[in-house]
Amino acid sequence: MNPGSEIGRLRRLQEVIARATAAPSHREVARVIVEEGVTALGGWLGALWLVDDESTLELLHWVGVEPGRRFRRVPLAGDSPLALAVRTRTPVWIASRAEYVAAFPQSAGREHEDEDEIACACLPLVASSGAIGGLMFAFHTEHSFPEDERTFLVTIASQCANAMERLRLLDSLNQLLTAEAEARRQAEAANRAKDEFLALLGHELRNPLAPIVTALSLMKLKRGDHERERSIIERQTHHLVRLVDDLLDISRITRGRVALVRGPVALAEVIGQALEAAQPLILERGHHLAVELRGGIIVDADHHRLTQVIGNLVVNAAKYTPDGGHLALSTQVEGDFARISVRDDGVGITPELLEHVFEMFVQGDRSSDRAEGGLGLGLAVVKNLVERHGGRVAAASEGAGRGSTFTVWWPLAGEDARVVPPPPVVSTQPVKPLKVLVVDDNVDAATTLGELLRVLGHLPVVVHDAPSALAIARDEAPELALVDLGLPILDGFELIRRLRDLPGLGSLTAIAVTGYGQPADRARSHAAGFKRHVVKPVGLEDLRSLLASL
Repeated sequence: MNPGSEIGRLRRLQEVIARATAAPSHREVARVIVEEGVTALGGWLGALWLVDDESTLELLHWVGVEPGRRFRRVPLAGDSPLALAVRTRTPVWIASRAEYVAAFPQSAGREHEDEDEIACACLPLVASSGAIGGLMFAFHTEHSFPEDERTFLVTIASQCANAMERLRLLDSLNQLLTAEAEARRQAEAANRAKDEFLALLGHELRNPLAPIVTALSLMKLKRGDHERERSIIERQTHHLVRLVDDLLDISRITRGRVALVRGPVALAEVIGQALEAAQPLILERGHHLAVELRGGIIVDADHHRLTQVIGNLVVNAAKYTPDGGHLALSTQVEGDFARISVRDDGVGITPELLEHVFEMFVQGDRSSDRAEGGLGLGLAVVKNLVERHGGRVAAASEGAGRGSTFTVWWPLAGEDARVVPPPPVVSTQPVKPLKVLVVDDNVDAATTLGELLRVLGHLPVVVHDAPSALAIARDEAPELALVDLGLPILDGFELIRRLRDLPGLGSLTAIAVTGYGQPADRARSHAAGFKRHVVKPVGLEDLRSLLASL
């Protein structure tokens, strides 16, 4: 360094430290340190490297002659003064060419083709986390590095490391704050979605309950025929069942708990069944439906789930298209997939909603008419079922009021696949009247199930707890027991075990009639000896088919 007072040297050092500390980036810190070092020492090259992995130093900034390609990435295990300084966390001072060659013969021979004199100072950048980089200042002439220069360089190297570490910690803090803010945003969004869903669920459940309660009140007031009220109750009850089924479906599907029974399926047949189910809504809204099917398409699918997918898409199109709209369904083959498209000229989808349209509980304000209701689960069910079959689904819309198109690509069956014919229809006529024990603590559920059995020609006995069931069974010797699993005192599992311990009832046929329908529930009832597991509510035709199949 140039001669000067101690005060002058300290003032210069303070200025360098202040500038490095205020630098906003790692590269700016490097620029300040390298430029000040070269200016103070009068060298021909100054450079700074940072450790970019555990084995390499990456050049960040230099002043003076541009370093050669070898210097851009320096191996930490290499034979060079810079690598040695960083490895050992100790400055390396080389005063002359001879000293350099003696200490680093391989590096000197490789990196210097002439015999020019060289001197250099290499200093490690050491922070609390360890060695993070290195500094080098080089000269064409011999340079002895007096004590004041060494003190100056060691100090700026230390302050450089501190400044770099401060920036690293700030970066880490900013990343943590950003991640925390994003997590908070997602949590708030999830909380809003939950609140909106619960509000929507309450609204949707009240919709069918209101006409049911009204119809029951009318039946009390009126005498004679109750066909109109019965029809209202039946229709709204089916709507309630559909809402609950949607909730259970999305829960099972998203957790991978739905067992798919896959096989060759005729696509046209499935579409026919899906359209038949959607037809009442299409007719009610006065829509015009155009269907264009390519014949002979056989897909690899679970028949029921593919029908559900297509039905959901058609119903979705009908719901969000104003009365008298136009719907179109078409099929085509694309490579190894069947392409199924459902188009409408309805209210369309905004770009903001389009990004999230397949997410659970998402319902944009696509229409003020909520007569058909829904929980925003249909499209989430579609996406999960399609992807579980190895297909994909996409939504497209040019915006609000421009209609929408939903396209499904479903895997084709193999070339030799043949559609398996459906099993023959089981006769719905019972062979003979059966003595049936009905056990359910829900009095209304037990009574109505008993009435259905009586209508079908059987001989029901209805009780509401396990002790009563055991007492009746000793006298009546039932041939069949329909048992709710969640009974008080003794549950349905224990009741069946005790019933079969009674004389003459060791082979009693038992059917679980319950609100629990998860695979684990079915497996448990099967293990307990129930021949069938039926999920409430049980309709007339369901019960007729169930009994005929025994």
